[in-house]
Amino acid sequence: MTVAAFLHVAYESAAPMWVELSFLVFFALGFAFLRIDGLARNSKQQKKQWVENPQPRVFDARLRKTIEAEAASGKQDAVLKAWRVGRSSAPTPPELMKPVVQALLDVEPEVAASEIVEHLQRHAVALSNSRIACGVLDVVARAGQVRTMEDLWEAFQKDLHIKPTYQMYEMLVGGFASVGDEKKVAKVFETMTETRTKLTARGYSLTIKGFLKNNMVDA
Repeated sequence: MTVAAFLHVAYESAAPMWVELSFLVFFALGFAFLRIDGLARNSKQQKKQWVENPQPRVFDARLRKTIEAEAASGKQDAVLKAWRVGRSSAPTPPELMKPVVQALLDVEPEVAASEIVEHLQRHAVALSNSRIACGVLDVVARAGQVRTMEDLWEAFQKDLHIKPTYQMYEMLVGGFASVGDEKKVAKVFETMTETRTKLTARGYSLTIKGFLKNNMVDA
């Protein structure tokens, strides 16, 4: 067999193999391209989500300790001062909201509602929710600051778009009952009936305790 004949036979034998090898190479390249494209898209989506929903900053640890210590000592001026230093840069942790709200009510009740709402708006991702709203209303209701409670109730719905929950209604009812406002308690009950919100045993208990506190046995 001549060299030319041998090469011809070898070429004819290897031709199908080259086709298969070419198919495998192009398949591998296509798969790699799709994977790289998919990873790039996922990276862009994650970056977009981070930009649209950035992680909230953490409240300064030193200021947090200061607020906790001053609140325990009953120094409400110092609590308010420390909070105002850090309130713009980060949301107040839920567990610090109670002493902060109480300090506002004790020291500067006339600006309590506006400063609380402003802070919740600034850090809406972390704070604009029913859990925070309920905690704030609880402190204000217990303090008997009904006017502030009403201002907050309105702002929570209109400005922060927080949908009232049965827990929030309980705080509202308890606050009105604590000052003996029977008419407003009845009005809240009517609203709850219209919105098909049921008052729990705790809600009834808060109402009764409030009325008894004001010697309203027949209310």
